[in-house]
Amino acid sequence: MPKYDKPDLTKLRQQEKKLLTNPWIASLALALLLQAPAPSAYASGCSTETRLAGNLYGAIELALDWSDEEIECDSMGRPGGAGIRLRFSGPVGDSGNRLTVIIAIPELNAAESRQELATNLTMIEDRAGRFFSSKGLDSCWADVRQQLLPQTEAAPAYRVSGTVYCINPLAQVNGNSSIRLDELVFSAAADWRPDE
Repeated sequence: MPKYDKPDLTKLRQQEKKLLTNPWIASLALALLLQAPAPSAYASGCSTETRLAGNLYGAIELALDWSDEEIECDSMGRPGGAGIRLRFSGPVGDSGNRLTVIIAIPELNAAESRQELATNLTMIEDRAGRFFSSKGLDSCWADVRQQLLPQTEAAPAYRVSGTVYCINPLAQVNGNSSIRLDELVFSAAADWRPDE
């Protein structure tokens, strides 16, 4: 029978600490969590009929079915006017932890309804600081419908609804685990003004 060395827990903890203080990971966290969109009647929080639902497997086992009262959300146009970014945050069961889900669809324009749009999907386990991402636009796609919402003083807002599906798991950016999903069903009011 092969003999294995016992891992050095001190070295493992030091390596984990270096990874979690990596400037690239810190900048990713700032970009995804701390960058707030310009406020509008729809983007500053969730409106009615906001929803995110789907089943997650692997590093996070969770049957998502977030709706109005338990979900936080916002949206922003992507830099340079290239598509939309939707951000949802909600509870991970009764653990007290929260999960943030970011759906970025760079080829979608305001008022469009389209299918098979390349999509970047990111999930962040807030308390543990674990980041999972599709790492590009070649493994997740979205089918999207848009409906114009009542006009406000701000730029026109649309209800963006659809389904995201991925052929590969979302790999952990700062670790070795991953998340698999069947599909994510989403609906949110979207502010199409670009993030500045």
